[in-house]
Amino acid sequence: MTISSGKDTEKCGHEGTRTSFLQSGGRLNEIKLLRWWAFAFFCYLCTMPAAGIGRWLDRFGIRRYNVFGFCVMLAAWAVLLFLGNSYAGLVIGIILADVGQQFVGLANQSSALAIDPHASNRINTIYMTIYFIGGSIGTLLAGIGWRHLGWSGVAMAGSMLVLAGLGSMLLKKNNVAQWMAK
Repeated sequence: MTISSGKDTEKCGHEGTRTSFLQSGGRLNEIKLLRWWAFAFFCYLCTMPAAGIGRWLDRFGIRRYNVFGFCVMLAAWAVLLFLGNSYAGLVIGIILADVGQQFVGLANQSSALAIDPHASNRINTIYMTIYFIGGSIGTLLAGIGWRHLGWSGVAMAGSMLVLAGLGSMLLKKNNVAQWMAK
């Protein structure tokens, strides 16, 4: 099933937002709304196993976790770029993006907390502040991408940010804890 955009296509000059399929002629279509909630609930259920990925961190290491997570997120953006106009594409893309982010987030937070385990509250506060600033910048870039290229611009912005993260991680030779100890 393909998701079609609503009347906002004429307003923004692009294909419309991905959630505009919920509106039809200014009225909310209850059947489509039910499908949307089923879709959201399915995505939530499918991402729950991602919470258990932490048990393998010691076995595989922070660097491998990061590389794997970035690669999964790149796959997610590719799926969202090419299949983002279907429910299946959105479900697969969202699940991949969430799992990839779980890997990267867990690896980065573990690396940050290894700097000084006794200051975990302060380090976690700094980490989460930087994390949300990064999310805000990502949202800004996605908005700029949307304005100029529509959904393709959003997917390209997401892909570029993932590639920037992967590149910066691959270019540094040591993790944060080793770097801070020098």
